[in-house]
Amino acid sequence: MTAIKLIVTDLDNTLLRKDKGISKYTAHIFKLCRNKGIKIVFATARPERATRKFQSIVPCDYIISNNGATINCGDKMIKNLLIPPAVVDEVMAKFLSSKEISLICLEDGKSLHTNYSGPPWEDGWNPVYTNFADGVYPDTPKISVECKDSEFLPKLIEPFPDLHMYFNNGEDWHQIMHKDAAKLNGIRHIVEMLGISLSEVIAFGDDYNDVEMLKACGIGVAVQNAIDQAKAAADYICESNDDDGVAKWLFERIINGFINDPVSVAFHKAKDVADELLKYAVIAARYEGKWIYCRHESRDTYEIPGGRREAGEQIGDTAKRELWEETGACVYSLEPVCVYSVIWDDKPSYGMLYFAEVHKLESLPAHSEIHEIAFLNSVPDKMTYPKIQPLLFERAQIWLEDKKIT
Repeated sequence: MTAIKLIVTDLDNTLLRKDKGISKYTAHIFKLCRNKGIKIVFATARPERATRKFQSIVPCDYIISNNGATINCGDKMIKNLLIPPAVVDEVMAKFLSSKEISLICLEDGKSLHTNYSGPPWEDGWNPVYTNFADGVYPDTPKISVECKDSEFLPKLIEPFPDLHMYFNNGEDWHQIMHKDAAKLNGIRHIVEMLGISLSEVIAFGDDYNDVEMLKACGIGVAVQNAIDQAKAAADYICESNDDDGVAKWLFERIINGFINDPVSVAFHKAKDVADELLKYAVIAARYEGKWIYCRHESRDTYEIPGGRREAGEQIGDTAKRELWEETGACVYSLEPVCVYSVIWDDKPSYGMLYFAEVHKLESLPAHSEIHEIAFLNSVPDKMTYPKIQPLLFERAQIWLEDKKIT
């Protein structure tokens, strides 16, 4: 599998939840991806300015907006594919004279010129209300119209070879752009600038305007709430937008690294794995702001405290016993984080990951096999299980962030 260098995600109904929010978990996962040197791209039908509040939560390197007509890198616009002015004049005359078209919006890069006067737009849209009576139209990369007759509009724009149209799933809105404006073409432009290939790109989407990029990019992932056409075009289906599907897929496949690794680690809800399958307990333990790592007497590498469940033992008791035997912790709080699985050669083994806030340590018990305890700020360079335990540590940190424990 080719290493991934670019993550492209749609916004509405893909990265964004129904309430147009982005969770702290999702923001953290994208930060981890950026820390790996992977560039982030938003690809959306929105104008760039209507994405800025999302950029403040998930910083990105490029914005493909207006369905691929416009590309920005920070404050710099590097592409803006306009509909020819003569075509705008002619098609607007047809739209305004048609009874089937109720509302019209023209995007000009700074404002949205519209005859829509319903509930307020979200911040960033900057609507300018007009009835278009003067017949003067701004230079525009995109015209959006509301038309309840889905067969009427394609026939109306058919005489205009410079145009093409996308339909918004579940809505009566249609978007008309220059024929070369598409999210996939925007991705191609960025890929060429970066000197990489489409095979090094992951794309996430849910709607008609995402189908091309889901098919063409190295990996296409549709959210569970996507239309059937998007799911058919994708290589994978992740959880829904309201369940942080994009972030969860990235964590399991990119942060965990098992796209390229025969050893895979995954995380599960406790209710989804039978208790009798839990063979190990691992405890991410923190003492006075530092993480506790153990070095076994026969090794020169470090590991997170933990061990195998004994016969007849509850998994929570396994965690308490291992924490005592390997760290000497005697006063602490202990909470389950999640179930994890490790797969070697298609054979899974399961364990429970815990977090412990240790308040008091005593000397190690006489029978302990631990030679040294280290108190560190992060993962040590030399680890006993370098393909597994750093991922468990990362998952515990994410859990802590979600719990707002500092």
